[in-house]
Amino acid sequence: MTPLLLNEPCMMLIVVGEFLSACLQVVHLFLVVFRSSSRLGRLLCAYEFAVQLHLGIALCITVGTGAIRAPLLAEVLGFSHFFWLLWANAAFSFIGLAFALYLSRPALLVDALLMGLCTPGVIGALGAHWNIVALLDVSWFMFRGLSSIVMDVVWRSEELTGLSVAEALMGMPAGILVTGPSGGSAFMNASMRSSLEALGLPTDLGDLSGIWGELSRRGRGICAEAGALGVPAVSEREEESLLVDVAGGRTLLFQRDAAGAKSRGERILCLDVTESVAANKALVQTNRELEAAAAELRSCLADVDRAAEASAYLRMRSRVHDVVGQRLSILHRYLEMGKTDPASVAELERLLSSVMADLRQGSVGDAAAELDAVVSAFSLVGVRVVVAGELPRKREVAAAFVRVAREACTNSCRHAHAKRVFVKLECPEGPLARLTVTDDGTGRPAPVREGTGIPGMRREMESVGGALTVKRDHPFTVLAEVDVRGKADD
Repeated sequence: MTPLLLNEPCMMLIVVGEFLSACLQVVHLFLVVFRSSSRLGRLLCAYEFAVQLHLGIALCITVGTGAIRAPLLAEVLGFSHFFWLLWANAAFSFIGLAFALYLSRPALLVDALLMGLCTPGVIGALGAHWNIVALLDVSWFMFRGLSSIVMDVVWRSEELTGLSVAEALMGMPAGILVTGPSGGSAFMNASMRSSLEALGLPTDLGDLSGIWGELSRRGRGICAEAGALGVPAVSEREEESLLVDVAGGRTLLFQRDAAGAKSRGERILCLDVTESVAANKALVQTNRELEAAAAELRSCLADVDRAAEASAYLRMRSRVHDVVGQRLSILHRYLEMGKTDPASVAELERLLSSVMADLRQGSVGDAAAELDAVVSAFSLVGVRVVVAGELPRKREVAAAFVRVAREACTNSCRHAHAKRVFVKLECPEGPLARLTVTDDGTGRPAPVREGTGIPGMRREMESVGGALTVKRDHPFTVLAEVDVRGKADD
């Protein structure tokens, strides 16, 4: 194989490359030293220093031989009086191999390999072919130095330094004031300065030890604010938190660090809580309105309960009047007729014994059966109730019609001494269901005075959305009408 020869320009490029690699490594080593504080970081610094020694020895021996014109770099190094120094690369290679295995960094394996090839034994064995190793060594370490510096710069820009912390605190929307043991300002950001200026308080670097006392005179504690709003206190240390109103309707919250003893100064924070205070006031107002609404609702419910009790009383009174009135009218007619035969007495006893059962019966029962019972009951005393038509299909309306019919029959029997009562039920195709009750009686007094019966019938019809009309001319007529549009069948 033909030995690889290097002409004079190539030799000069190698020397320049070694020089640039050494310079780049110096910069990288400087940056690594100033960012590494841990034990592992110090070991990495030691390794980077070994790489720096490798590049320095290579540069010094190559330049110091004074035989740049030789075509074989291996012979140039071999004739150097300091050729034995290259054995240090064996130690550097071992260190690089150890770090590559420990840190799992493949790039360090390349360092270890190239530094191992730069030992006198390998140089003598490869002879002219070692020129390739020299070119690879220079190229790799120049690339390594450039990439390492770029990574160092990126890391440096992302590192959280003391300066970056100060800049972040200075730009915070929350105000921060730190005073030293003597009372002087150790740190004050722009937000705190603006807040103190709005209150007319000093913002210079003089004595600020009395700043909290001045804020206490102008502000109010959290517990006092909570008491004014009528809400539970939110802080047990009222003296450490203050609300201060400033011009423009703003409210600032100042809070002193409880750990800031006089010997170490004070730390005071400031927050703009205008929106929070306004929201709390609005919430308190809303709670008060809700409490007032709740009280009014309770009052309305009490009225509803009283109205329900009154309605239940009226319904029971009306039912007692209907049932008991019917039985008394029939009993009265019995006495007038003088029917004392055993069959009539037995029928009368059965009719009277059913009073409690009728009172316990629900307001909405079998309307047709009740109407039949009314017809049957009055037939005992010779009053014929003639029913024409059918009850409405809506159960509530049908039950109301039956109760109106029973009361009307009772009035006809009691006041008009009627022999026949005509109950006419009309449920046409149109919207109205109609009940008409007339009789053939002539004994009704004139004028007719409304007592309990007629108002009770009127309430019955109003409860189902209907109306009751009483025609006092002869024949006396009770007319009930209900609009049944939109009412579903049961």
